[in-house]
Amino acid sequence: MTHDVIVVGGGVIGLSIAWQAAEEGLEVTVVADQAAAPASYAAVGGLSFCLTDAVLAGDRSVTDLSVTAREKFADFIRALDERSGVSTLFRKQATLLTRRADEDSRVLDRVEEARAAIGLSSVRLTGAECREREPDLSAEVHDGLLLEEHYQIDSKAFVDALALACVKAGVSMVDGHVSEVLLSGERAGGVRLESGVTVFADKVVIAAGAWSGSLGGLPSELRECVRPIAGQVVVLDLPSGAAQPSYDLRNERAYIVNRSDRSVLIGSTSRDEGFDSTASASDVRYLLEEAASLWPPVSQGRWVRTMAGLRPMSADGLPIVGESSVAGIFVATGHFKNGIMFAAETAGAIVDMLFGRPFASSFAAFSPDRLIEK
Repeated sequence: MTHDVIVVGGGVIGLSIAWQAAEEGLEVTVVADQAAAPASYAAVGGLSFCLTDAVLAGDRSVTDLSVTAREKFADFIRALDERSGVSTLFRKQATLLTRRADEDSRVLDRVEEARAAIGLSSVRLTGAECREREPDLSAEVHDGLLLEEHYQIDSKAFVDALALACVKAGVSMVDGHVSEVLLSGERAGGVRLESGVTVFADKVVIAAGAWSGSLGGLPSELRECVRPIAGQVVVLDLPSGAAQPSYDLRNERAYIVNRSDRSVLIGSTSRDEGFDSTASASDVRYLLEEAASLWPPVSQGRWVRTMAGLRPMSADGLPIVGESSVAGIFVATGHFKNGIMFAAETAGAIVDMLFGRPFASSFAAFSPDRLIEK
């Protein structure tokens, strides 16, 4: 039996593509290694959905896509909540981006200017004004930006909702590790699993996150097209009666995400050390110290857990989205810190490509064609 599409990868990108493709009538199979799922970065829990990381990346194409993604994401989530029957806990949550006196003021300037250029407002605050809004903020905070158009989502709930929506849409879910992408003549033919099982399809979408470039049988431009960047977060419970931040809090070194269950998520480190996503004591210490220097009441938090995952990063830091040099083999990876934000837009673009329709022009900069050696 030959399927219409095989999606390799069961993270937010892969499942978003599979769900949207199935909603449009394609017969879709997702092949995902559940043993590797806890190491994907989306498995770590609630995350702040904002434009700051995209702005700081410094690439206009990423910023432009972020704007489009932000505009459409709420509708995507409403449809997902309805189809899956579960909540992703998506909500509006303003962010306070802060700076110490000894840090470069140009970071705030860049964020403010980039947001203004795309029609988003920012409120510049002195340190005293920051503390008026967030009274327990550190005395070290010199100034900051209040960013109202920010949102928050529980990324684990997001993945769970996508998986349910996929099943309800008729997507077949296969647990297994893909060892090789197969060809049929000069085009995609399916995949072979490590177990020896072969699954046939006319089109294959590689959306395996940090593992996307490590499969056998890939076109040359996709081999090692991304590398894994480990990120670690810490979750603390704030005791009843203790202070709780009114905003998500960020600086250049750490962020504190205020969750609805009185817990806070502190993140995140970034380590370029291969596929080792083991949480380290030094990273935990760093995160706790940085968080306490930003918002001292975090020291009252009770330990819940620490988690680590792998983000896929390309050589130029941009996503890789599009059809490869081999007909029928598509790729959607390299989103680094923006996988959740870009999930809906990436899914829409890939589904358009699967049907041979014109796709959003914002994805032209992310084509895998740029990886082909000239």
